[in-house]
Amino acid sequence: MINKLKLNRILFILVPFIFCFCTRENKEKNIEINIDPNLLHKDLNLSEVFESIKFLQLETNKNCLLGLVKKVKVSNSRYYFLTGFTSERIIIFGKDRGNHLLTIDKNGKGPGEYVMALDLYVDPDDQFFEIYSRGLKKIIRYNNEGMYLFEENIERYLDSFTRLNQSLVMYAGKGSINQLIIERDNKVIDLIELNNYSIGDNNNFCCNNGSLSFCRSIDNKIYKITANGIQIKYNINFGRLQIPGDYFQENFDQSFGFSFQNLFRENYAYNIFSFYESSSLIVLTIVHNNSMHLAVYSKETGQIKIADDFINDLQNLKSVFKINREMIPVSLDGNELLFIIEPIKIKEWVDLTKQSCSIQEWEIFKRKNESLIQLYDRLEENDNPVIAKCKLKQF
Repeated sequence: MINKLKLNRILFILVPFIFCFCTRENKEKNIEINIDPNLLHKDLNLSEVFESIKFLQLETNKNCLLGLVKKVKVSNSRYYFLTGFTSERIIIFGKDRGNHLLTIDKNGKGPGEYVMALDLYVDPDDQFFEIYSRGLKKIIRYNNEGMYLFEENIERYLDSFTRLNQSLVMYAGKGSINQLIIERDNKVIDLIELNNYSIGDNNNFCCNNGSLSFCRSIDNKIYKITANGIQIKYNINFGRLQIPGDYFQENFDQSFGFSFQNLFRENYAYNIFSFYESSSLIVLTIVHNNSMHLAVYSKETGQIKIADDFINDLQNLKSVFKINREMIPVSLDGNELLFIIEPIKIKEWVDLTKQSCSIQEWEIFKRKNESLIQLYDRLEENDNPVIAKCKLKQF
């Protein structure tokens, strides 16, 4: 029998540990991101989400024509484009002037060569970059001048990958096996099994201030990844538009898999294609009724802003910045969200503005948007795309 004095001593020792444990659990509790369906299918001014927008023209020559862009990665001083469909190239531009620096075109099966390049990892300080070759199941490393360094065989078919300190973090999202994996020294540190209903994404991983997060299409969860493991950090809730939990199983065919065409016709909302996270904001692309929306969530205030189309009031352009498959974010650089815009689109925007202005209004517009007019005068329709650098606003 424990007497009263001994019991008090035991409680005195245990209570601080219980308190610390409960406090840690509370801190790690999942955060709910509630998407109000009533906010969908509405226009916003650019100034409600962004502080400014700047355009950067990329150099155009025969060695750096972009064509189909699959992935865009950003380092401290460079933009890396993974381009092509069956014969991929990596084309690198300087961030300050958009000048062409390097093109990697090493399709093949030998050392330092790749087949079906699917993803890139870029060292933030530009010491090296890596390519994942799905056709050969390997990750190839090159130095900042494009010279082959070494390669690492991967026993999984990956959709995307990244680095976290000394760990390799992988998303195996192809076929019947869907997993999020942390591996160090060729040993699995942590692994989470995911359902096999997914769509190829522009971006799955986002790193800010040493913190790594992961999200993928249709899965309404954002995962936090540390050197110690993986956990769910955010749940995305679409309310009455949420996909029911049994919907995927009911629409899954053992022979043909899951039909996304059926999902597109349903009255559900879900995140798709791209996800980005800064220290204070989360950016999602949402689909509902075949229409795409850009959603920006403030981690500090819990507010969310959603736009179907943006009105460019920052530059007073008489144009609509329409969110669609061709106009969704391709990368996040600090607090700047990056879009790729074709030259013909920019010329159309400026032409529409000019047509709607009087002579006096047009002169005022040109004085206020001198750099945009200079870009307009330089652009040719067949030039490389322009990068729109949209600085996110705190709210």
